[in-house]
Parts: sequence; C-alpha cells; structure tokens
Amino acid sequence: MDYSEFSFAPPSRLDAWLNSLRLGHADDKPRIAVSACLTGQPVRYDGGNRYDGTVARVLRRWLLLQEYCPEMAIGLGVPRPPIQLVRTADGLRVRGVADSQQDVTHALRGFADTLPASLSGAVLKARSPSCGVDNTPVWAEQGEPLGTASGAFAARLSERAPLLPMISEPALARAEQVELFVLQVYCYRQYQRWGAGEWLVTVRDAVAEWKVEAVRAPLLAYLERVLD
Repeated sequence: MDYSEFSFAPPSRLDAWLNSLRLGHADDKPRIAVSACLTGQPVRYDGGNRYDGTVARVLRRWLLLQEYCPEMAIGLGVPRPPIQLVRTADGLRVRGVADSQQDVTHALRGFADTLPASLSGAVLKARSPSCGVDNTPVWAEQGEPLGTASGAFAARLSERAPLLPMISEPALARAEQVELFVLQVYCYRQYQRWGAGEWLVTVRDAVAEWKVEAVRAPLLAYLERVLD
C-alpha cells in the first residue's frame, strides 16, 4: 500500500469526501477501538505484537485510537497459554488449547460490555479467538477444523451495536478500503449524534454520484442498512 496518500498534510481524496459530506473536520475525530497488538503493544499470548502501520499510523490522520487487549483485560497474563474458538453443544466457546477446562467466553463477552457506547468503530486482530471478525478458526471438541466465526469479544461488540463499523486489519490493505472504513466510521458517528434523519438521505444521494465504485457501492450498502 502507498502510504503517501494518507500520511502527509496535503488534503487527500478522503479529506475532500468528508468535507463535501459535512461529516467532520480535523479537530473532531471519531474514536474507535483498536486491538492493542496492532499498535505494537507486546500483549499477545507469546509476548509479541502484530504491529500494523496502516492501523498504527495511517488511521490516526482521521481517527482517535483507543487501544484494548481483551485477553489482558480479563486477567490473562503475558506470556499465557493460547486459547481457541471451539464449537460445543452449548455454542461457540473460547477455551484453552491445552486445557479444555479453561473457558473465558463469558469474561471476554463481559469485557465487550464495558466499552463505551461512544466508540464509532473498531479495528480488531484477524483470526484471534477474542478479536477476529468473521475470520477466526473454529475447532470441534475433537480437534477438527470447522470453518470460521467471530471471536467472543468481537461477536459481543457486534451484538451490542450491529451497525458499528468493525473490520480486521488485512481488510485495510488498499487505499480504497481505508477510505471506505473511515467514511463508515464518520457516518456512524453522525448517526450516533443525530439518528437516521434527513442528513443521511442527503449523504446517500451524494455518494450515489461518486465514480469510485470500490468505495461507492459498499458505502451505499452500509448507508441503506443505517436507513433501514
């Protein structure tokens, strides 16, 4: 990805879109939740991190980052035994890989309920049993892979706020994906403030005229969800 479009002061295409839609300005940035490992904090189970430059540097131009590590927040230390998402008769559970008696599902979901409702989006670590967004491996109790789902923390966030823009870091690999996510966050923040009023119809009609299909089509789909 070419970071030059996002990293420096001259106005970008995204700045022009935000201004034309009257969704915010430089001193009025929405706040989003971010997995702490993506900004370089050594909070992973092995004591490492998963620093991502797009998340840690590029997004800061438009967004305020509030860093969280759900696993640390519920008392799991560093280093710690790994956990995984398991399909059981009682539904999806987050259990220890080596110790299946360890179950932190309730704790992870409970931590999600402590996050402020004022957050306007989330960028969460892919494939994590706590933070993955529809991409965390799911295992049978006997050890066979069963597909993917959201981690317990991410799933609860989505239940709490179904319209909250939420994404994993690999989905921000291209400039258009960054633009789309930031626009969704600003639209959601406006929705938090004003509800689904006339402003949203005005934004939708303006976006419908855009020529950049990679941003226009998914943003229109999101706006229709908000209007529903």
